[in-house]
Amino acid sequence: MKHTLSYHKNHPNPQVYRSSYELLNGEWEFAFDFFDEGMIEKWYQSFPKKGTIIVPYPYQIEASGINNKKHCDVIWYHKTIKLEKVIPHLLLHFLGVDYECNLFINGKYVANHKGAYDSFNVDISPYVEVGGNNITLRIVDKQNADQIRGKQTWKKYPFECFYEETSGIWKDVYLESLNEFYIKNFKFYPSFKENLVKLDVLLNNFSANKSLKLNVKILFEGKEISNSDFSLKDTSSSLTLNLSHEDIRPWSTYSPFLYDVVLTISVDNKISDVVTTYFGFNEINIKNRHVYLNDIDTYFKLVLDQGYFSKTYYTGSEDEFINDLTLIKECGFNGLRKHQKIESPLFYYYCDVLGLLLWQEMPSPHAYSYEMITNAKRELINQIDDHFNSPSIVAYVIFNESWGVNEIAKDKEEASEVTSLYKLVKNHIKGSRLVISNDGWEHTTSDIISFHNYEETYDKIYNLYKESINLINKKDYTKVKANETKLMFATEFEVNQDAPLMLTEFGGIAYDKDKNKGWGYGNSVLNEEEYLKKLSSLMDAIYDLKEIRGYCLTQLTDVEQEVNGLFNFNRKPKADINKIKELNTKFH
Repeated sequence: MKHTLSYHKNHPNPQVYRSSYELLNGEWEFAFDFFDEGMIEKWYQSFPKKGTIIVPYPYQIEASGINNKKHCDVIWYHKTIKLEKVIPHLLLHFLGVDYECNLFINGKYVANHKGAYDSFNVDISPYVEVGGNNITLRIVDKQNADQIRGKQTWKKYPFECFYEETSGIWKDVYLESLNEFYIKNFKFYPSFKENLVKLDVLLNNFSANKSLKLNVKILFEGKEISNSDFSLKDTSSSLTLNLSHEDIRPWSTYSPFLYDVVLTISVDNKISDVVTTYFGFNEINIKNRHVYLNDIDTYFKLVLDQGYFSKTYYTGSEDEFINDLTLIKECGFNGLRKHQKIESPLFYYYCDVLGLLLWQEMPSPHAYSYEMITNAKRELINQIDDHFNSPSIVAYVIFNESWGVNEIAKDKEEASEVTSLYKLVKNHIKGSRLVISNDGWEHTTSDIISFHNYEETYDKIYNLYKESINLINKKDYTKVKANETKLMFATEFEVNQDAPLMLTEFGGIAYDKDKNKGWGYGNSVLNEEEYLKKLSSLMDAIYDLKEIRGYCLTQLTDVEQEVNGLFNFNRKPKADINKIKELNTKFH
């Protein structure tokens, strides 16, 4: 495996590497606040001695050192850090805190953040001093169905396909020491066809009295291929980097070429900030119901990946990410749908490095409300920005199976809000990826017409979609079925004639011997031979429907009460993975 220059062991985010960082994972003080009395008693000024927790693991799991499944709406964290000198800007990064967080530094309220799946950072330099400094978090995580929660249960216990909840800090925490001027954000827009890269850069500050310059150095396989200097005239700049045609190597699942980039900010000829990062050429578009990645017709062979792990549960480790992604490739899939979860940056990094097509899916709410829509608009954009520069991301899923917009089939307001979110995302990403409005059924506006179906025979799959495809070809959309119980389109919809058709959930087969552990879809099978025969018949139906240009098999591993994975929860295969690979190989 070939790493980028921005990869450094133990650094949590290879997309934005600076050498001046300090990881704050490990032991923190921790307290349950069952009676919500911490604010009244001013725990942010004098933290109670109640216990400790291992960050970044939620209190509900064993790795945290607590392993308490009892729900608590309010929890608190505290840690003391020591500083040896005053720093112009000290950024405190939280890659994931579930759900709403109030941050206090040395007893003073500093910031609020709402959202479990997007990162945030706070400049705490105005609030700290040389010596010991107190970081205190008050975190609220209620069991509200309209909260953006993904697969976490909102009931007392796990049920159906919803699992144990996770609360509090569940991703890495770290500090960055920065100078007066630094790069706050940047986005790459590579164009394979035009031999260039557009770069948007945002600075934290600007001064007309100083000379601010940005140097952009691009390297490929250790060789410098571009070195450009730009004078910056504002906090925000849009730049164009021209490359020679000979230096363009498109990113693909076969050849996941990545370009190293060093971004250097100079102020009055003195270096102020250096960021090491990377990008890949991943220009994607649709035409005549096919997907083209860098002008190559691409068939999606995906597996559903929920991101739960036997040792770390919801907080995957680097080795666990590598192992799962390697298994996906060994099974012959060329990508995955990250289901109802946003992972840590290292996960996206390894998708980029290993070459896997990735659908990033917004974790769902499970009830409709004004607050849900407001939160969804903010959190979705933040989630996208966190991993925007990863070339493996080819699609964004906004809603899944109408979760949170349950009445979309007949409610014009819900349909309109989903369309609004589709347009919001499409405009925000400047059309650089595909966007699916409501994966599974009841689409409004969507770049891919996707459908879910857990029927168990060739005939059931083939016959239903043969009829649905005929109706779509005739533009008779109102009766098109996504499956036996759901229609393909919502009450308000607009069909993109170029949108490819994909079966993005099917299979989910369980073994009869596992029935006491949980459930799978449909009838269970007795042995590996029956398993492969059943799966093969379903995939034959997809193969014979030539208009279908992709699929997503449920699912990579068992998770809690769902025992319908290709692997069990400990990653032991349930069938010969070489035979699974054979089933995937014929699709192209």
